[in-house]
Amino acid sequence: MNQLTKHVQPTSWAEARQLAKDISKSDLVPQGYRGKPDQILCAIQYGAEIGFSPFQALQSIVIISGKASLSGDAMLALVSARPDCEGVSETFEGEGDERRAICEIKRRGWKPTICTFSVADAKQANLWGKSDVWKKYSDRMLQMRARGFAVRNAFQDALKGFISSEEAQDYPVKNSAPVAEAVAISEVVATASIAPPVVDQTTEVPFVEESQSDPHPKDPDVRLITPAQQG
Repeated sequence: MNQLTKHVQPTSWAEARQLAKDISKSDLVPQGYRGKPDQILCAIQYGAEIGFSPFQALQSIVIISGKASLSGDAMLALVSARPDCEGVSETFEGEGDERRAICEIKRRGWKPTICTFSVADAKQANLWGKSDVWKKYSDRMLQMRARGFAVRNAFQDALKGFISSEEAQDYPVKNSAPVAEAVAISEVVATASIAPPVVDQTTEVPFVEESQSDPHPKDPDVRLITPAQQG
């Protein structure tokens, strides 16, 4: 009972498949996963690889155009929990096209990683007029893009190749269905009020600073689900 109170963690492929079937019937999972146990199973496995519990994975991993991505808030939570993360700072400056979000991440043994994303950058990438979300919640979208770049530069080993769902939703798609899903996702992201940890900002570098290789990266303890023969 104590283990169930903490979280349900499947220990075999058969257990994971059964959990996915049961979860798919619930209204408490995101709409995109309801009635789709196969996608739930994939999300659980993806989450296990970065140290997430099954339900944390379902709330954080977003499937866009057939690719798994991680919400910006989940990215921040993942790296902030690591012992080698010494702080994250997110600020804004400027007005008009010069309005920009700045994200600085300090990782032990590295120089600070600082990334920015501005309204001018969004316009150059043809994002500004792509959907109303960029105009309605411009600061939030700029913040998510700068954060995604900074986290990926500073903690590639922790993300295991994930990109932010806010970035993935802006990639070109072949049909309209993923676009509608992506717009809905961005509305939720833009109105979220989760505040990241903040530290004093130090020296600023333009746009994306190339990060240094960590000679001894430390991954979080991960409990992987391995395929097992079903009886």
